[in-house]
Amino acid sequence: MRVCRQGEERPPYDLIFVCLKSQQIGETAQHVAGLLAPEGSLVFPQNGIPWWYFEKLDSPLRGTQLKSLDPDGRIARAYRLDSIIGAVIYLPTDHPEPGRILLADQATDRLVIGELDGVLRPRPRGDQGRPLNRRA
Repeated sequence: MRVCRQGEERPPYDLIFVCLKSQQIGETAQHVAGLLAPEGSLVFPQNGIPWWYFEKLDSPLRGTQLKSLDPDGRIARAYRLDSIIGAVIYLPTDHPEPGRILLADQATDRLVIGELDGVLRPRPRGDQGRPLNRRA
């Protein structure tokens, strides 16, 4: 895996981890979308409910857009839903004062990665030849 700064990219990429705060995703959506290979995948690890949460959920809320996370819809327009691999971070934190964040060491700390609708699909393969969406 290679990490690079904006301007150092050599697209297209089969897999991109977008590790930005939710309020920064919209600002970079067009740029990041342009780096992705046609059959590539994007992972947006989020702490909390991500912008795509209701898109493929088997629920009456399916398709509900979260305006608080994508107010003008530019994120939804920039990325194909089928290119997204869901990732939600469960890490309790506390912000007792400006500039200070406490990470709670909890048994519930975890990163959940999977398809938006829960169905396993073939995805690009990693350096070891294993599917990137394999279960641990």
